[in-house]
Amino acid sequence: MDSIREHCFTIATAGSLGESSLGPFLVSLGAFPLLGIQHIISWVSPLGGHVFFFGMLLLGGIIIALALGAVRDDFSFIILDRLLGMMIAFMGVSLELARWKLFLYAFLLFHLLNFLVPLLRSYKIVALVEDLPAVFGVVGSDVMFGLLVNLFIRFGLFIV
Repeated sequence: MDSIREHCFTIATAGSLGESSLGPFLVSLGAFPLLGIQHIISWVSPLGGHVFFFGMLLLGGIIIALALGAVRDDFSFIILDRLLGMMIAFMGVSLELARWKLFLYAFLLFHLLNFLVPLLRSYKIVALVEDLPAVFGVVGSDVMFGLLVNLFIRFGLFIV
């Protein structure tokens, strides 16, 4: 079981990218090919696209939960949660190239919110989510920021 946890830790930290300051940014870019695959699957079978999307979220959560078993003290190297948060940010949004500016703003907003977490902890909801036990605390803020960015995108699409 320890070797499985170590492999999950390697996946959750993207190898040594978790130690890099650019690691979370680079890993979150991986959401776009996954979302592209999800859209292709949706063309074939709408239900298949949803199954793929939620399956990826579930698999990512399981990997992070097992990775937490490999490390007890410092969770900051785990960056797979950024990929999951970015997938939630663009959930249900058509990735058309004509809207690239809106997607760029949303991408930057997601990372700005993650960068400002130490300042945002003064708000009770952020502190409450970050203090959740185990995998929920690690992934919680990224899910919350992903949902906020998703609302931003939908509002931006409504205006445009």
